[in-house]
Amino acid sequence: TQLYAEAAQNPNPDYRYYPAHADLMKQRIQQAGVRLAAVLNEAFK
Repeated sequence: TQLYAEAAQNPNPDYRYYPAHADLMKQRIQQAGVRLAAVLNEAFK
């Protein structure tokens, strides 16, 4: 995605990077949380 492409080009993003991608970062964090919940639910059945 654009997020990773930009991060690969510049491993030390400046202050403009985060506000420009905040919505996508929030979405990715939410998706990761759902995946983690599924793994934990399966592990603790």
